[in-house]
Amino acid sequence: MLYFFALSALRHEAELPAYAADVFDNKIRHALIGCQRQSDSPSGTPKHHMHCMQAEADILLAMDWHEEAESLLQKAQRHFVHSRDELRLLSCRNAGWQALFHRRFGTAQSCLNRICEDGFASDRDKIEAWVGLACSHHALGQQLLAEAAMQKVRQCVDLIPDGRMKCVVEAIALEIKVKHYLRQAHGLNDHVFWRQPNQHAHAACSAATLTDAIDDLLLECANIPLVESQLTVLRSLIRLSTGDRSVISFLKTHMEWASAEGLSAYLRQTRLEVVLASLSANLPDFAEQMMAHIRDASQTHVIRRWDIEHAYCLAKLTEQQGKTSESLNLYRKYACDAMECLRVEICAQIKPAYSTGATSYDDIEVRLPAKYRRAYRYIVNHLSERNLCIREVAAEIGVTERALQSVFRSHLGISPTELIRRCRMERIRAELLSPSSKMTSIFEAAQRWGIFNRSTLASAYRAYFKETPNETLMRA
Repeated sequence: MLYFFALSALRHEAELPAYAADVFDNKIRHALIGCQRQSDSPSGTPKHHMHCMQAEADILLAMDWHEEAESLLQKAQRHFVHSRDELRLLSCRNAGWQALFHRRFGTAQSCLNRICEDGFASDRDKIEAWVGLACSHHALGQQLLAEAAMQKVRQCVDLIPDGRMKCVVEAIALEIKVKHYLRQAHGLNDHVFWRQPNQHAHAACSAATLTDAIDDLLLECANIPLVESQLTVLRSLIRLSTGDRSVISFLKTHMEWASAEGLSAYLRQTRLEVVLASLSANLPDFAEQMMAHIRDASQTHVIRRWDIEHAYCLAKLTEQQGKTSESLNLYRKYACDAMECLRVEICAQIKPAYSTGATSYDDIEVRLPAKYRRAYRYIVNHLSERNLCIREVAAEIGVTERALQSVFRSHLGISPTELIRRCRMERIRAELLSPSSKMTSIFEAAQRWGIFNRSTLASAYRAYFKETPNETLMRA
């Protein structure tokens, strides 16, 4: 998502004004080079270098350079000079967006939800988190949840006196609506991933309504080239979906720009949007051109997780070309991939109260180095043990207590002891909220998770959730 650059620019603008200016001026590669030069410079404060590394990592992440981005993000967190609360939020933010770009939507939602629920998170922190949640819901076809998340974003934006933030947020909301509109087109009514059980459950906006909204926002964003170009792309996609070939020249020029800037992931996604718009207008010739570009680029591109749109486009294109047998085989593969995506990612969002172990989607586990993930797994597998202690955990993975404390603080922003307490409280809360729970009392649930002191339960529970266990139970 190209708007991730804009969110990054707004986050780092105070420390890196040139970086923000380049991003908003659509000079992404120049912004990256500038960050790299400043990172390599011996001058500057530790805080400045941390912002440079973080901004550089943001660009690399959106460019699909995931390993390089992860290395820089870890380095930036080691150089972090703010409070532990801010480090914890930054760790969640980085892990959440990494998971989102890796298309691990369940993990992304777990990480970003922590920011939204964190009392120390600023409005800007929450804006980024809610935007990420909206994007993950949209990617899973959960349009109502995506729009609800964007409404939360608007509530936070109202508290920030920055007109550019409002423009970026409204542009993101429009992009989500336009993509939904394209996938709801009558010509793509076999795109089952996007079909609602009730066809009228959530109708897409009309082309005229969306075009008017884009035109209105273009007037407000005339001085922000990044947003302006994206809105023009959305308007062109709508027109292409109605059979208007006059926009093809502009779309090709825009894709050439993306290629020149090194935005391979964005370029691929834009080509897929063009293919969908072309197929909905029954223009298989132009769709075939775009699919050929995608096919050529895939020879050197990373294999993508849940490549559902591409699978559908292949099936639909072969159908419009009259290759019925091939189309049916491709459509079966698309349908299987779509169902597997929903099974894996939707289930990853739900952690039942009876779950005792970490899963491959655990948002805390992904924020730790590989060796220390074993320590975290040991913790969650022994939460019910009253005498679980840090010495025991450190011995399990063969490190000192001090090393364990240091790694957890630098990557999670909390100590192992705090993590144990929080995990226990989260599991107690899950039992209180679960309709299938068989507990007979609150304290019984607490004891099941290693808490045997009533005052510890009451104080820790209120500290994390801003309510008492009894209040949670009454809500449930």
